[in-house]
Amino acid sequence: MEKQSRIEDVYTLSPLQAGMLFHSIYQRDSSAYFVQSAYRLIGDLNVRLVEYSLNELIRRHEILRTSFVYEEMDKPLQVVLSHRKLPFYFEDISNLSSKKEQEDRIEVFKKEDRKHYFDLVKDSLIRAAVFRISDSEHEFIWSCHHIIIDGWSLKTIEKEFFAIYESAGADRTPSLPPPVQYRNYIDWLENKPSSESAEFWKKYLLHFDAPSPIPRLLRSEEPESAFDNRVITFELPDTLHQNLLEVARKNRTTLNNIFRTLWGLLLAKYNDQRDAVFGAVVSGRPPQLPDSDEIVGLFINTVPVRVAFDAETGFGDLVRRVSTEAVDSEEFHHYPLAEIQNASELKQHLFDHIVVFENYPVNAGLPGLKVGTETGKAESMLELIRESVFSQNHYPFYIIVGTKPVLRLNFYYNRELYAEDLVRDLFGQFCLLAEQAISQEAMPVDRFGLVEEDGKQHHWLLDEVNDTQKVFEPFPSVHSLFERTAAAFPDKTAIRSEMGSYSYLELNGEADALAAHLIDQLDGQAKGKRIAILVDRYDYALIGMLAAARSGAAFVPIHPELPGASIRNILQGAQPAVLLTESTMLEHAEGFPGELFAMDIQLDMLDRSGKCPEVSTGPDDPLYLIYSSGTTGKPKGVMVSHGALLNYVSWFKSEFDFSQEYRGALLSSYAFDLGYTAIWGTLLSGATLFLPDKNTVRNPDSLLTFLLENQISFLKLTPSHFKILMASGKKASLASSALKLVLLGGEKINVSDLAAYLEINPSTQFVNHYGPTEATIGAVFHRIDPDNLDAYGRFPVIGRPIANAGAHILDDNGNLLPVGAKGQLCLGGKGLAIGYFGNDELTQQKFTVNARGQRIYKTGDRARRMPGGEIEFLGRIDQEVKIRGYRIDTNEIDQVLLSHPEVAFASVQPFEEPGGGYALTAFIQYRDDPDSGALLAFLRTKLPDYMVPGQLTAIQSVPITPNGKLDVKALRKMKQDNRAKTVIPPETDLEEGLLAIWQEVLGHEKISMDDDFFDLGGHSLKAVQIISRIISEFRITLEVKDIFDHTTIRQLAAEVGRQIGIADTGRSMEEIII
Repeated sequence: MEKQSRIEDVYTLSPLQAGMLFHSIYQRDSSAYFVQSAYRLIGDLNVRLVEYSLNELIRRHEILRTSFVYEEMDKPLQVVLSHRKLPFYFEDISNLSSKKEQEDRIEVFKKEDRKHYFDLVKDSLIRAAVFRISDSEHEFIWSCHHIIIDGWSLKTIEKEFFAIYESAGADRTPSLPPPVQYRNYIDWLENKPSSESAEFWKKYLLHFDAPSPIPRLLRSEEPESAFDNRVITFELPDTLHQNLLEVARKNRTTLNNIFRTLWGLLLAKYNDQRDAVFGAVVSGRPPQLPDSDEIVGLFINTVPVRVAFDAETGFGDLVRRVSTEAVDSEEFHHYPLAEIQNASELKQHLFDHIVVFENYPVNAGLPGLKVGTETGKAESMLELIRESVFSQNHYPFYIIVGTKPVLRLNFYYNRELYAEDLVRDLFGQFCLLAEQAISQEAMPVDRFGLVEEDGKQHHWLLDEVNDTQKVFEPFPSVHSLFERTAAAFPDKTAIRSEMGSYSYLELNGEADALAAHLIDQLDGQAKGKRIAILVDRYDYALIGMLAAARSGAAFVPIHPELPGASIRNILQGAQPAVLLTESTMLEHAEGFPGELFAMDIQLDMLDRSGKCPEVSTGPDDPLYLIYSSGTTGKPKGVMVSHGALLNYVSWFKSEFDFSQEYRGALLSSYAFDLGYTAIWGTLLSGATLFLPDKNTVRNPDSLLTFLLENQISFLKLTPSHFKILMASGKKASLASSALKLVLLGGEKINVSDLAAYLEINPSTQFVNHYGPTEATIGAVFHRIDPDNLDAYGRFPVIGRPIANAGAHILDDNGNLLPVGAKGQLCLGGKGLAIGYFGNDELTQQKFTVNARGQRIYKTGDRARRMPGGEIEFLGRIDQEVKIRGYRIDTNEIDQVLLSHPEVAFASVQPFEEPGGGYALTAFIQYRDDPDSGALLAFLRTKLPDYMVPGQLTAIQSVPITPNGKLDVKALRKMKQDNRAKTVIPPETDLEEGLLAIWQEVLGHEKISMDDDFFDLGGHSLKAVQIISRIISEFRITLEVKDIFDHTTIRQLAAEVGRQIGIADTGRSMEEIII
């Protein structure tokens, strides 16, 4: 900072200056807001007069001799110095031997100059250099910090520079009016009331709650090198440029507003939205301020531009709306961006990039400005040609649009975040949207596409990344392959459980005998019928599945732990001809109109002397009917064919070289296809399938022991279940595990769990496995590279389609979306289900065709294609969500809640948990006084435990949007801790120890001794974690059911105390452990 005596004035900063100061301080050694302009000067040049003229400009304009101070100040200030000399550099390079050498020297200087960042406190914020190339040619380089000048100011600076230069050469005083100083603008700002501006921007951004970013496909987090920017310049084809000018004239608007509309439309389509916001740089020069156009200084501001449309909005209507809003906002362009962001719901995340549409005036002669000077008696002409401009801001992506003489788009991007291919694609897609806007004016913009039909990218997206065709050995049915497998490995153990084991020969014999009985029971007409399976023993379930397939019927698996109402709904919907069950479960068969078969009683009584009649079954015939949660509020049945399962199993065996040597374990219910990789992958390969009991599966220590003792080499499980496994105190024993292959599916994978496992046993192959029931178990997969877990954590892709399958990312209108664009994941190929049983309308809605006329299934999942062709899963589009691997629809839970007489309104919302996965919160409007305990008890009789919300939040009124719909965002903000306001503290060391465990597992700090485990968001997997911790710390035997029976810390402490004989003894924790 220069001496205090030289200070001429001190005043505050403008909003944008303050923002630039912040980023300059935050990233001190960066080129943020560094501007470098280069000009080629043709003609005689007096270098001494150039330096003189620049110093005269500094003398005239206070802002050019300003410094900025912030340390030890209540707020930053700009300090005008009475005098500041310009740092000026001159070099004669006319003696260099070639033109190339000269240009190289200039380029080296420019790059070096850019590395010398400005110190806003100490440095002159302008410097200049002149290189003499020849007597008649010079290079002039001007560098400055953007905090003191904007592009609009160049008009004044250039005009005055040449006026001073010409007059000095003629030895006369330039005829220039007194300058209007930047201080006038600061004073105007300080006297401008802010309330009206704040209200305008708040209203403008109302209900905008999802950002519209440029996709970061290289890495998601900010890079260490914040300004490793590159630029690519594109010129709009002249015909397209002229046509857009015509569209602008037709709609009585500017080319700037046409560009804004098209860019906003592009962003919306990339982000699967109909509402987009980006930043735009505006001149900010208020017409109310006299001579604001002539003031040198920083007036520009960045403001949001919003482009919103609906399914029927045409391009003309959209342009006119954007134009009207642009005019309305001009009065408020001066308002600080930080305050605008604060008025929005997204705050600082409102937008991630900006657009600069260069509409500031430049002198008519640029390029090619000619200025006459007198040197003695001779007159010479000096021609100025602007060569290049280097500028930098803190945004990792921005666009500068120039319009003269052609429409030129300069894309600046940080190459650590954005791929060059993406930038080139964005320009091509911008042009494609522009062409559609011109040629299809009547078409709603919602139907505009981003991929040119039958173009190179269209072919790549539709065909090349889906080139998965593979020929497998043909089999007409699942049972025909199983019978061949049984013949090949008759004495090999097929399944083993705590009840015993079956060889392949025995298992085939049992299935054959039961199939013959079913055919006989149905008078030889089993084909086309359905056979329900509701058993507790999983070996019975597998025999039933094989028998049903052998008989020509489709099996309907039903989870035995479902509430009675759910079981009756499935039986009613599926209308099975036979129910295979056990004598202990006959209560669920009350009123069942079909045939009953008690496996535990009747299976041993079957006649095994005859041969099962042959039933002609083909690949297109139904194999099974699985019920899952549906959007109608009732479970929906998905019918899958023999051919679909055979294709999946054939791929699985081929892809992973899966053979009879593997030993798999079924860790999930036979009623959901999560476990079908284990069931059919093993039984159709000659491998052995182990069936651990429920308690073993749910106890991580017991499960680890089971895996080790039985040398299990293959597992398929959810990431949540894997996390529980990795929480075991015995996980170090995995070092001796025989596990070769682990498929994780149903939820987002937690990379830290993988890293922890691979440190113990690096030989296991992990696979991300994705597939809804409608696409038969799995449709997309990705082998996880253990050496690149960090990269996988940034972009946890689900991968590419399996053999003979396809995967497309489409918008709502069925248009293919390009790399990086978010849309609906649609699946195709041989694995597609037949459809929804008894629901043709839903089948037609969800199963449609792609651009090639091929059948596809709309998953309802949001995803995007990555540059290498792999797919990244981004969550559910609708209300469906996966909880602990089970796909549910929250509407189904809503319907059950509304069936309770005390519930007037109910909406269940999923919330992402810190460690991954989702938890459910139910928002309830009660008719009378709320009784959450009674309502939870009611839900547990109607729903499986994974569908029971972990938290019930009572609300007084239902929030509604202006169009009369439920305001989901406002509702979600009502989420609250529904526990008692008075927290009852622990009274004993035992309660204190249990409290610490609950706090860690459930993620709550304030837990009362009488808070219910389920009210706190507890569920079965968290119960496993808590019980596991208790067993480890207290060295006692405890079952998971104990936490279901003792749902408060007080109750659980009494049970733990009873087991270790210290209830109410007051012994210390140390004594308990010892």
